[in-house]
Amino acid sequence: RRLPIDVVNRVAAGEVIHRPSNALKELVENALDAGARTINVVVKEGGNKLLQVQDDGRGVDESDLPLLCERHATSKIVNFEDLSQCSTFGFRGEALASMSYVSHLSCTTMTANASHALRATYVDGKMDEEGAKPCAGVQGTTISVENLFYNVITRRKALKGASEEYSKVLEVMQRYAALRTDVSFTCRKHGESRATLHTPIVDTRIERLQSIYGPSVARDLKPIVIDTELSKKKFDFKLNVDGLVSGGNYHSKKTTFILFINSRLVECPPLKRACEGVYAAILPKSEKPFVFMHLRLPLEAVDVNVHPTKQEVHFLHQDAIIELLQSKLEKLLLASNSTRTFTVQTLLPGAENLRSAANAADNEDGQENTPSTQSKVKSTQREKAGGDHKLVRTDANLAAGSLDAYLKRAMNSEGREHEKIEEVRRTVRERRGRRIEPDEDYVCELTSIQELNAEVAARAHRDLSDVIRQHTLVGAVDARKGVWLLQHQTKLFMVNASKLSEELFYQLTLKNFSNFRYQALQEPVPLSQLALLALEEKFDETLSWDDSDGSKEDVARRVSELLCEKAEMLKEYLGVYIDAEGRLLGVPNMLAGYTPEIGKLPEFVLALAENVDWSTERACFQTLARVLGHFYAVDCSYDEINASADEGAQITPADEETETQRVIRLVVFPAMKRNLLPPRDYATDGTVIQIACLEQLYKVFER
Repeated sequence: RRLPIDVVNRVAAGEVIHRPSNALKELVENALDAGARTINVVVKEGGNKLLQVQDDGRGVDESDLPLLCERHATSKIVNFEDLSQCSTFGFRGEALASMSYVSHLSCTTMTANASHALRATYVDGKMDEEGAKPCAGVQGTTISVENLFYNVITRRKALKGASEEYSKVLEVMQRYAALRTDVSFTCRKHGESRATLHTPIVDTRIERLQSIYGPSVARDLKPIVIDTELSKKKFDFKLNVDGLVSGGNYHSKKTTFILFINSRLVECPPLKRACEGVYAAILPKSEKPFVFMHLRLPLEAVDVNVHPTKQEVHFLHQDAIIELLQSKLEKLLLASNSTRTFTVQTLLPGAENLRSAANAADNEDGQENTPSTQSKVKSTQREKAGGDHKLVRTDANLAAGSLDAYLKRAMNSEGREHEKIEEVRRTVRERRGRRIEPDEDYVCELTSIQELNAEVAARAHRDLSDVIRQHTLVGAVDARKGVWLLQHQTKLFMVNASKLSEELFYQLTLKNFSNFRYQALQEPVPLSQLALLALEEKFDETLSWDDSDGSKEDVARRVSELLCEKAEMLKEYLGVYIDAEGRLLGVPNMLAGYTPEIGKLPEFVLALAENVDWSTERACFQTLARVLGHFYAVDCSYDEINASADEGAQITPADEETETQRVIRLVVFPAMKRNLLPPRDYATDGTVIQIACLEQLYKVFER
């Protein structure tokens, strides 16, 4: 069946208007199409509450006001063929219509010959029944968009904070101001008298960029000009380029790439990559360029109708044009690379003055600066450490210095060679382990997850964080109980690896929420069977079963039904895959190189039903993360069980490292260094205990 027209229009509006900056771009382009010389923008709460654009253009005729927000009503084109010669920004007649479907839109306009202004409000593409009302005003048009996405709750929640949305709005204004030096642009926040952006009309683009980005940017900009019609070389296309690019002395940590094609603000990733490739050979590794380019092409060579928000265009001879621009930019940078400016600091501020003061004091006491009175250079390892009481082992890659080395039995020469090879392999695996987490730049946009991540950071213990981040792993004291030794500087700590890893995987769940990869089980397992196993293990002879809840089989079946009902959410947010038949297919890949203990699967399935608060979003996400953290926490108690279950397998002697311990050492502890923020409770509840301090031991020995 056909969808109602209001549903169709609201869905279409979501394609055209993604955020306040998209709405602003459309309104600014309409103002420029109307011949405006002054554009003033007022923004409230990043554009979510109010986005007002005032211009001094031609205005809207009274007869055109009823069609202003009607979909596909436009004065820019008449026939489809007009698109090939379209020189205006707008041509579809969708922007204002889309805004009226997801906001409260009003328009105040006045033409040059009118005696008064007219004001009209629009809802769902139609003008209010009362029509346009006369009011006082000046020539031009003022469009006000209020309460954007008030009727699209999901889109409204997905928007960033007010400051971030305002920065995107300001970026759009800055880019159009950089292009149109013949138009004055002003942007300010609602309620503030001082404008954030004010660019009066200027003669040159350098002056405009200086007023927008500051003199530090404009100082190092160099013009790049191309006109194929004036070139001696023959080209298959017509191209005119007017641009400004930074030279070798420009310093910035962020790339600024502004591209206009026939005065349209667009993006072209291949051209941006080509420019960045040229700068990569010129600039230091951490420095990024500033590029402004305005490409003028024949109108028939550009297809403007390829993107809902007109963010991209297609044009003919794209590869050849990019190659020409890249070559021109490379020649320009090489020609201007004869002089470079570098900032060098040889001494800390005031260091020379302190030395001069010390020498003057010595001279006043009648002492000369003989070599014996001058400070000696610290050359030995003992002197660099600060004395014997601070001289400690810090290289964790040396197996001879680990705790396991003192427990190994004597080996023959062949065994020693094998051990050396194994040590090299372990070192390589450990180094690779430093780069095992994917998507480190991923940030979940759900408000509840952001609040939980902020809570993790707020309750982190600063000193414990330093210990975990800079520790040297000594070895396992009692791996079955999860007790390990860490060294930090001159202190030795005993830690509960199980609790630390549980908190680690809880934090990793929040950090990578809705971004997990999937690792499949060897065979799908029915949820009811797993739940029944967990119930039988939980309610053994020491704990009686309450028959009022039904049989264990009934409870297991209800657990399976509940998780099947939540299967889509578990799959999307956590990577827990459950099929329509109620079978567990896989679990999330939380940490590359690490697999949770399969024997804990029944307990995990039962915990998803018992320990998760499904009532509210925040509580649900938090308890889900806790359940996952408990399931993935390291547990060496299953080593003997797994070894005895495998036919022909030998139980690892107590003085040899098991496979689980090796994974903990090479994967889990390095991951703790990178990701774990230990909470304050761990400093007092026995999770982390300091058992020795080298300075204190020296004091005891000195007695």
